[in-house]
Amino acid sequence: MSFLQGLVDSFTGAGAKKDIQAGMDKATGALTDSRNSALGASRAGYAEARGYLRPFAESGGRASTLYSDTLGVNGADARRQAQDLYNSDDMLAQNRAYDLKRSGWQKNASGDFGAGTAALADARIRMRGYGDWQNRLGQAGQQGYGAAAGMSDIAAREGSAAAGIYDNYGRGMAGTYQQGYNALAQNENTLAQNLIGVGSLALKATGWGGFAPTGAARGANDLGYGRP
Repeated sequence: MSFLQGLVDSFTGAGAKKDIQAGMDKATGALTDSRNSALGASRAGYAEARGYLRPFAESGGRASTLYSDTLGVNGADARRQAQDLYNSDDMLAQNRAYDLKRSGWQKNASGDFGAGTAALADARIRMRGYGDWQNRLGQAGQQGYGAAAGMSDIAAREGSAAAGIYDNYGRGMAGTYQQGYNALAQNENTLAQNLIGVGSLALKATGWGGFAPTGAARGANDLGYGRP
């Protein structure tokens, strides 16, 4: 920019207007960058927290579904599949076989081990084992429910944190624009004030403003020209 252009900008206030606008752009850009950084850090932290709970919520959800299957809530086919799954577990089958043997030993020792007694003992052991399995599924489901509740709480906290970040961002932007517009409004008077100043100097130079006139201006005053 040339020296003359600089003088014109200073006289009209255009230079100050450009500086004010540049300052506003810089301030709003910094606020936007700060908002984005805060949101990114907040989302990353909450995502990490949810990640710790997700495996428990997912496994608990599957356990809860399977528990409902054992009760027949999801239909007869789902119940049969759950029972087949229980019976296919080798560890459970071994535990059940051991319980049956132990029951037989006890009955033999007491002399009470008829066919009916053995069948009843087998049924009781199977029912108890199946009931224990259902209880474990229920406990796992409760654990999953607790994890899901924790994830829900994290999501609510994340939303609240984001709202706070946006609120601060909005307040900062509003304050920046308000200050900028006030500065621009004050700058709008620059040209008018400078013109008034120039006019005042011109009047003084002719003797109207209190300065002693010189040259032609003094002669005109002596002759009474220009005075009412």
